[in-house]
Parts: sequence; structure tokens; C-alpha cells
Amino acid sequence: MKSSRLRSGFTLVELLVVIAIIGVLIALLLPAVQQAREAARRSECSNNLKQIGLATHMFHDTYTKLPPLVNCQQGYSVWVHLMPFAEQNAQYELLHAVNTDNWKDVIFANLTQQQKEGVSSISYMTCPSRRSGVQMKDSGGQQGPWSDYGAVGYDSSSTVFNAYHNPNDSSHVNDIKSILRVGIPTSPGDNNPCGEANPRDSFARVTDGLSNTLMFGEKGLGKDQVGVCCGSTGADGSFLYSSDGWREFSVASSIRLRLGRGPNDNARPDNGQGHGSWHPGITQFVLGDGSVRGISTNISQSTLENLGNAMDGNVIGEF
Repeated sequence: MKSSRLRSGFTLVELLVVIAIIGVLIALLLPAVQQAREAARRSECSNNLKQIGLATHMFHDTYTKLPPLVNCQQGYSVWVHLMPFAEQNAQYELLHAVNTDNWKDVIFANLTQQQKEGVSSISYMTCPSRRSGVQMKDSGGQQGPWSDYGAVGYDSSSTVFNAYHNPNDSSHVNDIKSILRVGIPTSPGDNNPCGEANPRDSFARVTDGLSNTLMFGEKGLGKDQVGVCCGSTGADGSFLYSSDGWREFSVASSIRLRLGRGPNDNARPDNGQGHGSWHPGITQFVLGDGSVRGISTNISQSTLENLGNAMDGNVIGEF
């Protein structure tokens, strides 16, 4: 007599239950995966700032002075001066070779397309939480590479960072209380030394202490301002040089404005560019001693300004 065997298998109800359980597990794991990815991006952004801080100290060790924020109204920015100290000597020499004393666009416009893309894909200049790869404007005004970092600017004369260009006017230069200021012109009486400028200050100027003063930080751009330069909606200009009409808003950001709070915060006009990030709850800065700190977007404005002022006597300890 033959024994009959019953085939085992899933019923439709059991299969639906298994699918539902898998769906719940995926829903639970997805936020954790996203948080891990953001943590990795935040860490990379922190490393970028660390490299920028280290390059600044190497510049200071070499010249016993700080790099100029900008040379002049259309001259090299601090980011160009730091290139040789951040393993970007080839890009620095490339820009230096094509530079003239003419308008800012000459520096970038005279490069080949491949050269432009090379200058515009320096990895430590972009935060992966916001963008990566080649980032540039290649036609019209304000040609050049975009970036996600700006020098900390504190201008005692206004609520925004005017970043005075004229290095011969002490009333202008001395209004800037942040670590970096415009350079000293190579020719006395020349307030437009677009080709070269001498460093101005040393770290000794930071009387509040290097570990208590912000030096560079993430730029405050909303998603509607990324890639937009010098109009009514944003200031994502080139980091190579300042511009005559929009001053240093693409090179430095005002610490006197509140910190930006993520990609949906498009509140800053281009003539009031502040710091900010797309990391949840914080903006990252490198301090004068080269350390990197994440500062809460809920920090009081007075404390934030004290951290940006290198010599106000209001020394901030733990923050």
C-alpha cells in the first residue's frame, strides 16, 4: 500500500505576513542607514575643515603671517593662497600663470575646459551633504568654482560683512575684527593690488585665544541658493576671488547673522551671507587652533558673535 506525502508550503496568508514583517524591518532600518550616511558625510566635511585649518597654520609657519582674506577688490582670495599648503600646488601655479592685473574673470576664463573642471573639483572645498564633483559657473559674470566654506567675517560697522577692500584705509581695515583681513598691497598707495598682496597679521592678533575664535566655517546656503550668484536669491560665488559688486560674500560669511538651518532655509539675501549647513542641528567650524567644532544652530547670537570676534575680550570657554 502506497503512503501518500503531503506537500508543505506557505499559504497566502503566511506569505503576506512575511512580506509585512520584511516591510516593517526595512522601515525601521532605513532611518538608521540614512543617519549613518549623514554621519559619514559630516565626518568628511569635518575633515575638509581640518585640512583647511592645517593649511592655514602651515602658511603661518612659512611666512609668520596669516594669508590675506583677499588681495584686493578682484584679487586672489585666501583659498588661492592656501592651495600650495593643501596639496594643490599645481592648481595654484595654473591660476598664477594666467593671472593678470585685469578683472577677476581673466583668472578663470583663460583656462581650458579641462583646467576649469580641475580647479572646480577640489574635494576639500565641498561638503558631501550639499554637493560634490565639479562645481562651477562657466559663463557670464562671476565665473569660477563654487564652494561650501567661507572665512568667518566680523565687521564691527554693520550687521553684515562689508569686507572692506581698500587696504590703505585703516578705518576700513580696522573695522574687521575677525581673524582674516585684506592683504597689504605690494605697492604703497595702490588700493587695487590684484596681482599680489603681502600677508597682514599673525596669530598674535587673536587676543581672545585661538581655541576661542572661529576662523572658517560652512556657508549658509539653502537649496534654492546653490549655484546662484549675485542676484536677489543667493550668493554662491567663486571662491577664487572677491567681486567688485558683491564684495567678499563668496569668500567669507558674516558671523553676525544667524546660522542657516538646512536645505530649506533660504532666508539669506546675497548681501547678508551668513554661515550654516545641511547637517541636522549644527554648523561646523574650524577654530584658530585648527580644531573643528560643530556648533548648535540654537546658539545665542551674542555668543556666536563673540566667537567670531578675535579681540573683543569676551572669551568663550565651553560652548
